[in-house]
Amino acid sequence: MSIAALRSDSLHNGHFYDVKIEFAVFMKIRIIQTMLVILTCQMGAIAQGKPDSEEKQPFSSKIYMSYIFGAQIYNDNVLYNPGVSVLFTQSYSLSGNIDLGVGSGYTSMGNERFVPFYLEAYGFKKMSSNSPIIKFQFGYSAAWYKNTEALSDYNLNGGIYFSAGMGRQIPLNNRYSLLFHWSYCHQSGKVDYQIFGNQDYSEQVNYDMIKISIGFIRKNY
Repeated sequence: MSIAALRSDSLHNGHFYDVKIEFAVFMKIRIIQTMLVILTCQMGAIAQGKPDSEEKQPFSSKIYMSYIFGAQIYNDNVLYNPGVSVLFTQSYSLSGNIDLGVGSGYTSMGNERFVPFYLEAYGFKKMSSNSPIIKFQFGYSAAWYKNTEALSDYNLNGGIYFSAGMGRQIPLNNRYSLLFHWSYCHQSGKVDYQIFGNQDYSEQVNYDMIKISIGFIRKNY
């Protein structure tokens, strides 16, 4: 007999109150059973995991190794100043194709040394075997001269660091990707020095660079 029929008979027999209690208990049992089924299915899905193509790895590590075609603009002069750079970034995925991260590294150009600290925005085309990418970095660099004996009266101080570039990201497997890209970089600084009887002077210096880079990306499980 259905619940509706049972309720109808109870009304006619004067037992509506007892049937109402039985109906409430029956509904509570059905709700509990439904919740248990949903919970069991969810636990099974978590235990089995998703296919690799659908897994989201929110954290990733990136390393960039670069050759620098650079020039120093100092006191209205332009001086060609090549170098090398290694940068490391730890990123968090905001969506399927946008990462935000923080990073640091080391740059060597002639007698100049820089250690940048920066924020990075990294975008790429989702679900592509050979994805185009764009990358922006903005921060501040500490700086100094390597050859302190020849430049004993000169002190190099750091300044604003900026980089913007594009390239290609090529997946090697589900966890690692290879990255090729080029970027324009600007590094500002200030040189303090003494001349003419220990008189103190300061000059703004600017380094404009084109970087050709190879990088690796590792998803952190």
